[in-house]
Amino acid sequence: MKTIALSLYHASGKAYNVLSKLFILPKKATLKRYIAKIPTSAGISQGVLKAIEQKVIHMNDMEKLCTLCIDEISLKSRLYYSVPADKIIGLEDFGGGYRSNKIATSALTILIRSISGNWKQPIGYALVNGSCSTDVLDGLIREAIDKLDAIGLKVEVVMSDMGSNFHSWANHLGITPEKPWFVHNNRVIFLMFDPPHLIKCVRNNLMKYSFKFANYVASWSDIEAFFNKDKSLPIRCAPKLTERHVHPNNFAKMKVKLATQILSHTVAASICTYVSLGVLPQSAMGTAEFVFQFDSLFDSVNSSTLNSAKDLRRPITDKSNHVQFLKKTISFIKGLKVYDGDKDVTGRIKCLQGWLVSLNAILFIWEDLKQNHNFKFLFTRRLNTDPLENFFGTIRQQGGNCDNPSPTQFTRAFRKLLFSSLLNSSTGNCAEDLDSLLSQFASNSNNAVLVHPPPQPQTLNIGATDYREQDVSSSIVKENAVAYVAGYLLKKCFDIHQCSCCKEILTSKNLDSSSKLLCYFKNYTEDNSSGLQMPSQCFLDYILHLEDHFVKQFSVYTKSTKVGDDLLKIFKSTPVNFQQCPAFPMEYMLKLFLRMRIYYTIKFANRNFASTSKKKSRKYIKVTHL
Repeated sequence: MKTIALSLYHASGKAYNVLSKLFILPKKATLKRYIAKIPTSAGISQGVLKAIEQKVIHMNDMEKLCTLCIDEISLKSRLYYSVPADKIIGLEDFGGGYRSNKIATSALTILIRSISGNWKQPIGYALVNGSCSTDVLDGLIREAIDKLDAIGLKVEVVMSDMGSNFHSWANHLGITPEKPWFVHNNRVIFLMFDPPHLIKCVRNNLMKYSFKFANYVASWSDIEAFFNKDKSLPIRCAPKLTERHVHPNNFAKMKVKLATQILSHTVAASICTYVSLGVLPQSAMGTAEFVFQFDSLFDSVNSSTLNSAKDLRRPITDKSNHVQFLKKTISFIKGLKVYDGDKDVTGRIKCLQGWLVSLNAILFIWEDLKQNHNFKFLFTRRLNTDPLENFFGTIRQQGGNCDNPSPTQFTRAFRKLLFSSLLNSSTGNCAEDLDSLLSQFASNSNNAVLVHPPPQPQTLNIGATDYREQDVSSSIVKENAVAYVAGYLLKKCFDIHQCSCCKEILTSKNLDSSSKLLCYFKNYTEDNSSGLQMPSQCFLDYILHLEDHFVKQFSVYTKSTKVGDDLLKIFKSTPVNFQQCPAFPMEYMLKLFLRMRIYYTIKFANRNFASTSKKKSRKYIKVTHL
C-alpha cells in the first residue's frame, strides 16, 4: 500500500492531496519515513544491494546475467546545506567521502538490467562537475562490477552513449572493433555504445556531410527534395514525415523516434519510387540505399518480439540470419567515406567507430551466451540504455515536471524511485520498456532487508530557528551587518538564558560606535522594548573574529562530510575576550551563528548561479550533457 501511495505521490503531490480526501492514504510523513529506511548518498547504494541480494537468491543463472548502463543527467547548479547530514549537497561527490569543492553540473547514474529476466534497478550515482574523468569513471564502473559480483549478479555488458568521457574511457581500455571487451578480475566484460544514440548520430551527420560507398552518394539534400515534393500531395508516400524530421531543432535532434522515422524503410522505398518515376534524379538512389541499410541495421539491434513481419525484428537464434547480416553490415560501415564538400572527414565521425564496436560486441555476446550460458535466443533490445533514459524521464517528473533538477531534487527523487514499480516513461526520449523495478520492498516483508541509515552528526541541529527571516543588506558596511547579527545572537541566547550579569557585560545601551548604526536604526523603539539587542564592543569584537575565521576556513572545509563539526571546532578554539557566567549558552550561540552563516553563504551563491546562467529552452537544458 505504501509503495502504491508513493507512486501516486511521485506523479503529482497536488493529485495526492485530492485523492487523500477521497481514499484512506498514508500521510506524507509516513511516506518520508518509509523511504528514509534506505539511505542513498552518492556512490553505490549498499542498502539497495542488500535488498537486491535477497531477490538474487531466487533467480536462475540466466536471470543473473545483466547489463550495466551508465549515463549522465544535466543538473541545475545549486547548493543546499543538510543539517542532519552536516554536509553541503550540490558539490562534486563520488561517494565514499571522495568530494571536491567544484559545483556539480550533472549526475552520473548507474543502472543494471537483466539480459533475460524482467527486472532492472538503479544502484547508485555520482555528482560530477562537467564530464567525469576517465580514472574516476573507470573506478566507479569496476567498483559496481565487484559489488554486483559479490551478491551473485554477473555483469556481461557495460552500456553507455557516445559522450566524450565514455569515448575516452573506451580508448583508455584499448577498446577496438576487433576487441570490444576489457578484462576485470580475469573475466571478459563487453562494452557497447547505445544503438539509439548511434542512429541519432548517423542522422545528425548525414545532415552535415555526404556519405560515399561503392558507386553511391548519400546526401541529406535528397531527403529534403523528396519531402518537399511529397508534402504537397493529398495522400503522401511517407505520411509520418514533418518539418521536425527534415529541419529538426536542437531538442528534436535528440528524439530517437524522429531519427528512426526518417531513416526508415518507408522513406527508402518512397525515394526509390520517385526516382523510378523521374521525379528525383538517379543519384538519389544512393540516399535510398543508405537509408535502407541503417533501417535494417536498427531493426537488427532493436529486436523485441518473437513474431514480426521483418525477420531482423525477431531475436537472434542459431537459425536466424542476424549473424550474417551483422557481418555484412560491418563490412558496409567500414567502406563508408564521409566528405565535407571535397574534404574527407571520415576520421572525425565517432559514431561509425561506435557502430563497429557495438556490432562486433553483439556477435561476441551472442556466442558467449549461447555457448557458456545455454541461451536459445537473444532480444537485442535488451542491449541498450532505454531503462536509464526512462528513469531520467521519471526523475524530471518529480516536483512539477522539472526538466533541469537541482542536485537536491535529484537525490531525493532518486531515493523515492528506488521504491516505485510504476516507472512511467512517457517523458523519455525512447520507447517505453515494461520492466519492473527489482527492489520491491513492500511485496514480501519477510524477504525484504531494510537497512537503517547510520547515525548522522547532529552538530548544527539546534531546534527551531528563525534565521531565515533575517535579511542583511549587502550595501551596509561589514561592521554594521556583523553588529546586527551579534545583536540577533544575543537576543536568541537571552531567550533561553536570563542573566542580568551577562546582559550587563554583553549588551550596550549607548551608540558608542559607528559600527552599531544599523542596530540603532533597525530598532523600533527608543527603550529597546522590541527585543533587539545592541552588542557591547567586546562581544562585537568576538563575533568579528568568528566571522574572519569563517571567511578564511569555509572554502577549505566545504567538501567535508562534517562541515559544521569541523568549523565548530575552530570556533571553539577562538579565544573569548569577555567574561560570561558558566550558564551562558556559548555552544548554542556558536552553532546558531555557524548555521546562519552557512545558510546565507549558500543562499547568495545560488543567487549568483541563477543570475549568471544562460537562458535556454527548458526542453533543451535537460540534454545539454550529451
